Amino acid sequence: MNDPSTLWNFIADYGDLGALLPGLCAICVILCSCGKLREACVWCGAFAGCLTLTLLLKIAMGPISIRLSGNGVTITSFPSGHAAMSAMFYLGLAALMRTSPSRILWAMTALFFVILTGLIATAMIALDWHSGAEVAAGLLLGAVFAAFPARASRFYTMPPQEVFALGLAAVATIATFHGVRLDTSIDMFRGIPL
Repeated sequence: MNDPSTLWNFIADYGDLGALLPGLCAICVILCSCGKLREACVWCGAFAGCLTLTLLLKIAMGPISIRLSGNGVTITSFPSGHAAMSAMFYLGLAALMRTSPSRILWAMTALFFVILTGLIATAMIALDWHSGAEVAAGLLLGAVFAAFPARASRFYTMPPQEVFALGLAAVATIATFHGVRLDTSIDMFRGIPL
């Protein structure tokens, strides 16, 4: 692991849809099993909304070049999907941990998920997949959509064991699917006639 890109790729995989979608499913299953159907719907809606807007912006913006006073900036994929979806998922999960009566649990998990989101954003720049502006736009977009589950979590509390089960299920599911890249999975099926 002497190549720094290996570490950055490892971190970036935590922001791929191939890992986040199963994590979303785990969160929704736990919320539904706790009788929190409304909150599960808010999570799914926020995730779908963030994904849809990210894709629409990527399609609408396309690759563009901007020149200001002789300095050029090329935006190839605006906004960063990894940054947007990571911010939505992990910041929303940090807000959900707030429902625990244990302030220490909430503070530790919130810090962990914020740091993970920052590392994924940094990986996008370090791997030269996105510019800083694309990553910042993705983080902003994801934070806006993370506000929906965060807002919904203000109106209920969960016992510490349910909060722990929710966090553990999400982290275990993401760890299980870590390294699965949705774009690679789709490419595998392109040659199969339907």
